[in-house]
Amino acid sequence: MLLGICEIAQANKKIELCIENNDYKPYLQAGPNGQDNVEGILIDIVVKSAQQADLQVKFVRFPWLRCQSLVKSGELQGLLLMIKTPERQTEFAFPDDPQYMYQNEYPIIVKKNGPFDTVETNTPSIFYQDNSLNINTYRTRVVSGLSAPFGYVAYQFLQQQNLLSPVNADLKTAAKLIENGRLDGYVIARSFADAFVKQPDVSEKLSVTSGFVLKSNVYAPFNLDYYQKNKTIVSAFWQALHENRPHKELSYLVKNQNDK
Repeated sequence: MLLGICEIAQANKKIELCIENNDYKPYLQAGPNGQDNVEGILIDIVVKSAQQADLQVKFVRFPWLRCQSLVKSGELQGLLLMIKTPERQTEFAFPDDPQYMYQNEYPIIVKKNGPFDTVETNTPSIFYQDNSLNINTYRTRVVSGLSAPFGYVAYQFLQQQNLLSPVNADLKTAAKLIENGRLDGYVIARSFADAFVKQPDVSEKLSVTSGFVLKSNVYAPFNLDYYQKNKTIVSAFWQALHENRPHKELSYLVKNQNDK
């Protein structure tokens, strides 16, 4: 599904970037045009950066794994947004580490007043003082395990650490499982988690941990061949993305905007 087109009169290059079409995106639509939510902010940054790099950009939507497949095959040039891993660096072209687009946290959606809700209860925290997950402490208290969107780095991390629940669920299904005590929690980007639990029918049942399972830089990777043939213009785009990035956690940026 076409999300939008930014036409730039004198652009030298045209690129198509894939944005995930997911089942939790609707929870981010805080404003009439979507421009006061995380995705709206990021799209504005991409458009501005493309203009500075003399690029014409079009956004298209597909499921996350489909986005990756289309970029790897060269049908699309790049995607938004991805955590860098050694495996992914063999499949996509990433900028150098300092040129990230923003930094995101991946907390846990848990049952409100449940065994892992350390905000609402006096339960000992499963997080260190720096808010990162204390895996050993969680292992001593695990009940049903944690889940995350399939294909995400969070999912792979939970799997590698043997913390992954055998139940593979989407966000809506996971919410019901958490409410019923059949899942300890769901790991997802803080912007999505915060927006999801603010819903009237969810806010009294679920909460988001202040601690996080992962904290990672996020990038806009490109097809490897396209990058090799267009290094100068892609590098200029990446540099512009980094320079135009939000200078705060995006979840807090959105919260402040929504509170105005």
